[in-house]
Amino acid sequence: MNKNLCKMILVISFVAAVWIVRGGIDYSDPVFLIFLIPAASFGGRAVAYMGVFEWLRAPFTKVVPHSSGVGETVEPKDSDNVIVCVLGELIACPLCAGTWVAAAFFIVYTIDSDFGRALVFIIGCAGVASILTRLAELIEWRGRLAWEDTATANKRNKLERM
Repeated sequence: MNKNLCKMILVISFVAAVWIVRGGIDYSDPVFLIFLIPAASFGGRAVAYMGVFEWLRAPFTKVVPHSSGVGETVEPKDSDNVIVCVLGELIACPLCAGTWVAAAFFIVYTIDSDFGRALVFIIGCAGVASILTRLAELIEWRGRLAWEDTATANKRNKLERM
């Protein structure tokens, strides 16, 4: 079976499941939809990279050294089984995994809107906190880099004056 065909079948199955269970898609809960974005983003990164979902990734992915030489990353396993390859590709990609996490949240919301709303709100808050943490780290690392650059420039100026 072709990988793209397999992916298309998975997407159509999820959409059909939501459509059948819900009888259409309800966009009347804007808070749910707003929090779905950071929830899906955080959920996708959690599935693709975080240790809490290592059990889910293990049959389909492998951990390899990152191409930069610093740290490790997750890649799909090489397998003759097309399902393992496709699921490995979907799980190793945080954007792809986030799409499926969003679909799963939507299905949970469709089945039980109160639980689904609470789940998305909690995970969405974790996603917003994660984004704020990354921004704080970015500012901190830029500040440290500026500090190091200033120290290097000061040392160079002292050497030039000698």
